[in-house]
Amino acid sequence: VDDEHEEKVSAEKMKECQVAQAPELAEIFSDAATCVVLLRRYLSQAQWVGTLNGALIFEKDGVLYPLETTTPVRESATAGAELLSLGSLFAIATFHGHLGGATPKLLKSLKAKKLPPSRHLLELADYLLGRRDTCCLLLSSSKAKEVSPARPSRTVLPKGSGEPTPLEELKSLPGQVESDESEVENESSSSSDVTQGEQGESDHRPKTPPKAMEPAEPNGKVSQELLPLPEPPELGKRRRILDLRSSSTNRPVNLRDLAVVRARLIRPGSKEPLRSGVS
Repeated sequence: VDDEHEEKVSAEKMKECQVAQAPELAEIFSDAATCVVLLRRYLSQAQWVGTLNGALIFEKDGVLYPLETTTPVRESATAGAELLSLGSLFAIATFHGHLGGATPKLLKSLKAKKLPPSRHLLELADYLLGRRDTCCLLLSSSKAKEVSPARPSRTVLPKGSGEPTPLEELKSLPGQVESDESEVENESSSSSDVTQGEQGESDHRPKTPPKAMEPAEPNGKVSQELLPLPEPPELGKRRRILDLRSSSTNRPVNLRDLAVVRARLIRPGSKEPLRSGVS
């Protein structure tokens, strides 16, 4: 497909493909995936398909689709990637995934988007040409239902065009998965495995012994019986004197001093000054 080829479309062929009053198309033709089914079928079976006035003509089935029709095919395998138009699919298949060979004028006439070369586009080109049965750029059938419906039109069927495509074959896009539940299950199973792994690791970790609880104090008060009695400074001084005397063999302990100490121990609150010596 090039500019010259598009301009050389015969006037007779264009007349035959003019939109005419004809029975309404079956509802299946409004499905966004149907135009992809037809495009793949025509290209893989080497049937004639061309463009006219901004539409792609499927002559054998007497139907044409606007080139800007949104298809359930992504431009890349990235999540949330934009969907390709029917004209972009036609250009990708025509140039075998290498859109660098198409002129900007041709891409504009086909309503096609110029995309950088990638292995996914090569895979898509092989899929559209019938060289492979699957393609990672296809949306699942559940996601494809969310794509805006197509707006095809009827054309006059040329004489000797052959039998149209059976409607049953238009109901499924080859290689399209039913839903993305498998991915969800894989994600949930992987997250479950991580949770179980973390739980297993926690089972093997040494358990921290519980903290010892300090006994609660009754009514927030400390028992006075457990606290040592304050020692009078005079008694401490007298004890030091007695310790020195008891450690010396040449200086005997005065019994009077012992009596005073004993009295102080019995009456620790007494303020009577200590007396030294014998009265």
